[in-house]
Amino acid sequence: MINLIKADLYKEFRKKSLKISVGLVIFVSILSLYIINKNLNIENENYIIYPLYSEEAYKSVNKYGSYEQYVSKYDEYVEDINIKNEIKNKNNVNKLSLLLSYSHNFLFTLGVAIIVIAFHSFSYDFQKDTIKYVLMSKQGRKRIFFSKLISILLITFILLFLMILTLIVTSVFLTGDNIFLMKTWINNKGSLEEIIYILDFVKSSIVYFVPFFFMIVLCMFLSIVFKGSNLGLVISLIIYFSSLMVSQILFNFGFMFVKYTFFPYIDFTYLADEGLLAFNNLIYDLNFCYSNSIFFLIFYSLVFIYLSLLFLKRDV
Repeated sequence: MINLIKADLYKEFRKKSLKISVGLVIFVSILSLYIINKNLNIENENYIIYPLYSEEAYKSVNKYGSYEQYVSKYDEYVEDINIKNEIKNKNNVNKLSLLLSYSHNFLFTLGVAIIVIAFHSFSYDFQKDTIKYVLMSKQGRKRIFFSKLISILLITFILLFLMILTLIVTSVFLTGDNIFLMKTWINNKGSLEEIIYILDFVKSSIVYFVPFFFMIVLCMFLSIVFKGSNLGLVISLIIYFSSLMVSQILFNFGFMFVKYTFFPYIDFTYLADEGLLAFNNLIYDLNFCYSNSIFFLIFYSLVFIYLSLLFLKRDV
């Protein structure tokens, strides 16, 4: 297995597409941070507390929802937003923390490069018509699949670490602030706690490994199903970019079963917008948060791994 992983890593790092896509993402991130920094205004606006809607106003937003449920949870929503605003007021906002608050968008963009890398992990052998020889080797199909999966996960971890480092170094260079002296307040199970800022930033960035993991598994599954056809890549990118929008549309039409699928949980930039997240949870009677998102994405990752192994059994 180790030799298979080494071979896959060697093959991936030799590809020009990997170097070009990663270099492009990092370059765009640095350029974007530079432009944002030039137009950055230090502000610390509180989250808006939306007033209690009348039944008519509520139904105009979510006509399939339960108004009684909405009213019963409204006080919890207000309390939650008040805690978030208290944390905001306690935290000293500077240019560095404000600049790094855009990091979620750059991490989401990194996912595009990872999707392409993951998809071509299998599609390369299908397109070169070498898949028969790969799968007929003495290593076995399961070992080959997991060696490719592990190698892509290792590459993803390296790229994620590189992106986090790029964001930190670039932001520190542009602002001149010392990130190691910064602290931030967080809500730790109902009580406010002050921690080192860089630890909180790294933690909130590393968590993107979970949706990346899911998309890697999904891409490999589609690559196997469509036998390397680029249709699988197109479907993967459509899901990645439109899953949240599609979920929101379905919620608006009362199809609440969507919350049990993977669609609403892929885009973690949505979870970063705490004010909007709390309001949508209230309106649609949802419980979107990092822990639930991680649970569903890992669960469906295991499902697609199982399906991938089933499809690998067919003749190629």
